[in-house]
Amino acid sequence: MKGKGYTHLTIPQARQLLMEDRQLPDFGLELQRVSYADGCKVCFQGGGWVLARFSGTEPLLRVFCEMDTAERAGEMAARMERFLGLEGRNIE
Repeated sequence: MKGKGYTHLTIPQARQLLMEDRQLPDFGLELQRVSYADGCKVCFQGGGWVLARFSGTEPLLRVFCEMDTAERAGEMAARMERFLGLEGRNIE
């Protein structure tokens, strides 16, 4: 599982952006619904989803994605990561 490390200054900014302001990146796909029950989960029309979830025990923000292909999943996860300023900050 991969997580995205972030500094303590970024935690409130990312949480504010996703959970309070409810801002989303442009995924280039039609959205079916967005759930804020366990992070920010965006479900797409026709299937697939991306989830940005804050860890409750570690300084991590994990981005998970499921799409019809691994390439498409990588693209959607990367869009969320870029939107949150996490690109290139993998922790494995």
